[in-house]
This record gives sequence, C-alpha cells and structure tokens, in this order.
Amino acid sequence: MPAVPKIDEFAFVLLAGVLLIFILAFAWTTPTEGPPVLDKTHFEITADQGETTTFDFAVNGTTALTSVNITASGEIATWMTFNKNDFDVQGGESTTVTTTLKIPSDISVGIYKGHVNVKSSGGTDRFSVYVDVVEERIETSTRPIFLGDFSVSYTKGADVLDSREDVSVSNGYFSARSMALTGLITAEKLSITTGGSVHLIIEDTNRVGSLIVSINGHEIYNKIVSAGEIFIPIEKDLIERSNTVTISAGSPGWKFWTSTVYNIMAAEFSLDYDGAFAQTFDISMTKEEVDNFKQFNLYYRVRGYDVPLSDMMIKISNQIVYWDTPPLAFFDMSLSEDMFGNPLYLSEGTNTITFLFEEEALYTIADAMLTIEYYV
Repeated sequence: MPAVPKIDEFAFVLLAGVLLIFILAFAWTTPTEGPPVLDKTHFEITADQGETTTFDFAVNGTTALTSVNITASGEIATWMTFNKNDFDVQGGESTTVTTTLKIPSDISVGIYKGHVNVKSSGGTDRFSVYVDVVEERIETSTRPIFLGDFSVSYTKGADVLDSREDVSVSNGYFSARSMALTGLITAEKLSITTGGSVHLIIEDTNRVGSLIVSINGHEIYNKIVSAGEIFIPIEKDLIERSNTVTISAGSPGWKFWTSTVYNIMAAEFSLDYDGAFAQTFDISMTKEEVDNFKQFNLYYRVRGYDVPLSDMMIKISNQIVYWDTPPLAFFDMSLSEDMFGNPLYLSEGTNTITFLFEEEALYTIADAMLTIEYYV
C-alpha cells in the first residue's frame, strides 16, 4: 500500500498570509470618494418682503466628487434656486454655487429657517439659512451718472480707401516706375476689420517679368499675368492704421534690352469690416449702494438712427437687461434684473453698462443718464 503524502501545514499558513496581504494592499490602495466639504455652516440674511437676493457658497473636495446634487429643505425650500446642479468636482478643487433667494411678497414679517443639502457619491454635508424677513423699505436715495452723447452701431461691408486709373508700372535695368495706394483707418474700424483686397484691371502688358503687389512692406502677389482682371486678397494681420499698397513690375531677367511693363486701367484698395462699435461705461458703486440696491433708472433721447433698426442689447456687468428694437424718440426704463429674471450681480467698486448691436445698425443717443437707486 503506497504511503499517503503528508500535508505541509506551514505552506497553507504561508499561502493564507500572502492572500491576506494582497487583500489588504488592494483595499489600502483603492481610492474611495470622500464627502463634500462646504465652506459655510450657516447664512444669516435680512431681506424685504418681495425682495430677491443672492449668496454664494463653495463645494470642496478633498478627493474627487461625482454627481454632486444640491437640494433645499425647510420652510424656505421653495424660495431657493441654484445656478448649477448635478456636477463633478476635481480632487483638491472647489466649485462655487450661487443661490438665488426670492422672498414672497405676501409672507409675514419674521425669521424663517431652511437648509441647503449637498450630496455626492461619497456622502452629504449641509448648512443652515436663516432669513429675517422685514417690511419692504420705501425710502430710497439716488445718484446720477451722466453718460452723455454717443453712437452705437454695427458695420458690415467694404470701404474703398484709395483708387487710381490709367497708370503704368515698369522695371528695366536703367529705370523703374511703381505706384502706391494709401489708406488711413481709425482704431475702432481697425478692430472690426476682417481683411481687404487689391482689385486691378490690367489693360496691356508685355509679360516680360512679374507683377508685384505688397502692403506695408509685405509681398502678397508676384506672378507674370496677362491682360484682364485680378483680385488679390489681403490678410487681416497685415492691415495697420496707416497702410500703403505698392504695385510694381519685376525684373526683365536676362532680357536686359527691354523693360517689364504693365498698363493698369484701374487699381483699387479696399478693406472689409464686420463687427460692432459697442459703447461701455464704468459704473462705480459703494458698498452701501450694492448692499441696498433697488434698481437702475436709464434715460436718454434718440438723436438719429438708420432704418430698418435692429435689436439693441444692453448689458450690465455681462448680464443682458434689455434686448429689443430700441425706441425712436426716448428711452426711460428701470433695470433691476436680467432678461431671465435673475437679480443683477453687482460688486463694490467698478461695474459696467454696455450698449451694442449684433446686426447692421446705427443709433445715436443724446443726454444719456443712469441713476443708481438704493434703499436708505
């Protein structure tokens, strides 16, 4: 009868130990998602009946956060909305969320409480919101800001800066003759210039050498051509406020006894434009004006316009507060929220108001005044 092999008990123990180490190493090195960490524990807000206000909080992640969901609870849950939701946060970074708080106009004076709950795949955090609702304040103070007279426009098309007729350019070993087209544009027009062109009608040529065209010292055309019409594009980057287009003839090469000649019936230098002449003004506001802000009041007279008149956009610190066909006599409007019903996000210091068109238009404004109205 053959002998039964002995079981090496030490081998089993060793194998079990290796397996345990492997399991622990896997558990220790597998990253787990931590809970969101909020930068606030509570907010205390005083607001009028019917007032809309905002506050910000930051969602931080010591590790990456996935599927961050924000909800409101408590007696003020229906008063709060959030500008972002269901988002991810990179590990070690934070995301700022703006909460809009709309106080019902028919709510009783008193203190109301709620919570903002922030949940991710790794856990939950929350903070409290206390709202002290007070009676709507009636007394206000105003401060005018004079914007003066200005024009708002959108330009699309082309301008001929210079042209010549019945000219000749030539180049020989003993003489040469070239011609120049010049043009000066304003800094505003340069900002919306998309490019340009040189248009030539060649009446006659002996085709000995090239026709050469350059702008501001940069060659843009060099070819031997026949009589006919030529369009030479100019790239935007080559255009400056002061421009010189030079048209010349190339060398006759080995034909030293003759000259290259191009007789030009017409030469034209033009630029293309496509863009807005917007007007932006700074609005300097104090902390008192921002904290107790009620509305802006904008008034101006209309001095002139082109028809048909396109829709004009007015933005306050990049929030669109007006986008419509502007009036033809005078403008008188109060501005306290953007076109989507959000309150204006203003800051102590410099804010801006911008007037612009996005389609062809010309609109001239006179005696413009912006008034800041705030509670006292």
